[in-house]
This record gives sequence, C-alpha cells and structure tokens, in this order.
Amino acid sequence: MAKLSVVLDTQLLLRGATARSASLNSKVYQAWIEGDYEVLLSQETLDELLRVLTEPKVVRQLRITNRFL
Repeated sequence: MAKLSVVLDTQLLLRGATARSASLNSKVYQAWIEGDYEVLLSQETLDELLRVLTEPKVVRQLRITNRFL
C-alpha cells in the first residue's frame, strides 16, 4: 500500500513540534516523525515557516536560539 501524503499548515507544524502535552497537533506531528505518512510542503509554506520562526515574539515564546536557525 502506498504511503499517505498530507499537507500540513504552518500552525500545525509549529504547534505539533513544540507541544508539551499530548494534543491532537502533537499526535499528528509525532505520526509524521514516526513515518506514518509523508508531508508535502510547498515553497510558500517553507517561506512562511522561516518568516514565522524569525519573528521576535515567536522566538521568545518558543525559546528559539541561533543554534536552530
């Protein structure tokens, strides 16, 4: 059977990656990490992720350091 391909939006990717509890976002994200499906990303989504991850408010909230960028 072919692997399921999905499109995830920026908010789900960020919330899933940074979840501290077992939320729906974190479960969807974890299933991707475990290889249950593949994520299709457009250049626009990648650009949005980069833009959001460099916003000072987001950097503070997620405690992002230069090590991750």
